Amino acid sequence: MSDQQFAALRSTVPLTTHILVVGVMILFFSIATLITLQARVIWWLIPVLVAVPVGVVLAQRWKAAAASRAARLSMEAEMRRSGRPL
Repeated sequence: MSDQQFAALRSTVPLTTHILVVGVMILFFSIATLITLQARVIWWLIPVLVAVPVGVVLAQRWKAAAASRAARLSMEAEMRRSGRPL
């Protein structure tokens, strides 16, 4: 396979997006299976262990979004004070 073909196959989606999609899918199906089979308490550790990386990624994204939102609001406030149109 040439470099161009390999580059065309590479994903442009961030790794954290893959973690979130796969993690949420595993959470949903594992919880549904555990509820359906009425599994013992020890089996509920599986969704808990999957939820940890999903929670970490969501927390990181939330923090980045909040920082971006705060920067945008401060820039808009500064532009309003200077009289420049948004």
